[in-house]
Amino acid sequence: MRSTSTSCGRIVIPAEIRRRFKLGPADRLEWLVEDGQIRVVPVREDPIAAFRAGGKRGGAGPHACSPTGRRTGTRGEQRPMTNDP
Repeated sequence: MRSTSTSCGRIVIPAEIRRRFKLGPADRLEWLVEDGQIRVVPVREDPIAAFRAGGKRGGAGPHACSPTGRRTGTRGEQRPMTNDP
């Protein structure tokens, strides 16, 4: 399977991969470089919390790419980009 990165550096995960690995909008991925290749691995930070959530997933939805280093939330408010969940 192939994906294309956007000018903002975003990559869409193919639907088949998302279904197979049960990936949702709030899930995190780790990018590993090994022997000149890139591996992407799902990160389950707290499996107990994930189990208790019963499949309920959050997520703020798509964000606009912004050269100002800010992203627009689902209601148009501005907030700084961070790596925090």
